[in-house]
Amino acid sequence: MHNHIKSKELLEILSNRLKVKSSLERYEFSKNYKTLKQRVNDGYYKIELNTYLSFDLDRKEVSNEIIPYYYRKFDVLHNWFKRYTALSNADFNSRASIFEGGGKLGFTNQFHFLVNCHEFEVDYLFFESELIKTENVFFNKFLTLESLYQHEALPIISNKDHKFHFHESEDLFVLLRLVYIVAPEHFEDLNNRVYIHYENLVVEEHPHAILQFPMYNDIIKDLKDVKIGG
Repeated sequence: MHNHIKSKELLEILSNRLKVKSSLERYEFSKNYKTLKQRVNDGYYKIELNTYLSFDLDRKEVSNEIIPYYYRKFDVLHNWFKRYTALSNADFNSRASIFEGGGKLGFTNQFHFLVNCHEFEVDYLFFESELIKTENVFFNKFLTLESLYQHEALPIISNKDHKFHFHESEDLFVLLRLVYIVAPEHFEDLNNRVYIHYENLVVEEHPHAILQFPMYNDIIKDLKDVKIGG
C-alpha cells in the first residue's frame, strides 16, 4: 500500500476486500468502485460509497472520509412514469424509492482513513463491520412495498397538516403509486393533496410542474394501471 493514498485508490482497496465477504457476495461492484448493486425480483438494492478529502478531528490528521448511502428501488413504483418524467434517462434510472444513511439506521455513517495509511487495518475492520451490519438492517427494513408504505407513506397520510416542499414533484407520483397499490382506500384523499400542491408549484413556476400539470389526469390514469412498469 502507498504511503499516501488517494480516494480512488482507497475505493479500489476497499472494494477488493469487501467483494470477498460472503455477506456481500450478492452485490456487483462498479468499475469505479463507488457502488455495490444487487438486483432482486422487484428492483434493486444499492450501496454508494461517497469519498471526500477531510480531516479526522480525533487523530488530527488529513483523511479520506467515506460516507455510505443505502438505496432501495421498487421497479413497479417508477418504470411506469418514464414517459412523463422531466429528468434525463440517466437521472430517472438512478432514482430510488428510498435511501438512508447509516446514522438513521443506528450505525456509524462517517469513516475516516488517514491518507498516510496509519492504522489502516483498524479503520478498515471497523468500516467493514459497520457496513455489513447496516446493509443487513436496511435490506430487511425495505423488503416489501408494505414495509416502504409503513415508513414513507403512512406518516404523511396520518398527518393531514403535512406540507409538501417546493422540490417535491415527481417523487409524489411514486408516493401515490405506492399508496394506490398498498392502501387504495387512502388514495383519493392523498391525490387531492398532491393535486393542490402541484397547482401551487405551477404558480411558483416550478419547471417540472409546469410540464406535468397539464397531463395530471393522464398521469393518474396510468398510475392506476398496475400492469405498467411492473
